[in-house]
Amino acid sequence: MKPVASGCALALTVVLFYSLCTVAALLWPTAFVGFVGDIFHGMDFSRLMPEQGYNWRSFFSAAWIMALWAFAMGATFAWLSGKLNGGNR
Repeated sequence: MKPVASGCALALTVVLFYSLCTVAALLWPTAFVGFVGDIFHGMDFSRLMPEQGYNWRSFFSAAWIMALWAFAMGATFAWLSGKLNGGNR
């Protein structure tokens, strides 16, 4: 595995799925909040729904932070995997 390529692949994957999650939340807000509540053992997240329009600045900020974090994780994983497997092949 190549660390930079792995980091880029993971970062792009995370941003893609974060974007899809955002689209689902915008298109079906009530169903989405119910779905998230089901994932978290029935917790009620309805109070967290924004009363105003969606804040795109926060979307891009979160996407950027998650992309950086995912890149670091993917690159570190590939580098460490190579070291544990006796070097890059």
